[in-house]
Amino acid sequence: MMDESYLLACAKYILLNPVRAKLVKAPEDWPWSSIKYHLDGKDDILVKTDAVSGIFGGSFRKMLTMDIDECEMETFRKHERTGRPLGDVNFIEKMEVLLDRKLKPQKPGPKKKIK
Repeated sequence: MMDESYLLACAKYILLNPVRAKLVKAPEDWPWSSIKYHLDGKDDILVKTDAVSGIFGGSFRKMLTMDIDECEMETFRKHERTGRPLGDVNFIEKMEVLLDRKLKPQKPGPKKKIK
């Protein structure tokens, strides 16, 4: 399971991606982000601000200004590159059952062909 500190860092990582990529100056300028709803505290059909504000316990804008640990950033980048979910063993196993697919890293190298 992803704990709340990782969830917070993950949310910041995602919300700040357009800024890091120099596509916008501020995260709320990215038109495909839910951040405007969170900053205004307004819900829509997809965004429920109460759930997020409860986790972050305060100002959404203040949360965006807090630094993300470089180690956490590299963890997110690694999982982004591999396409593997981030979470503990129980979370990964639940996702494997739910998706009916292997998500844990397998033995590297060519796979044996089934005849």
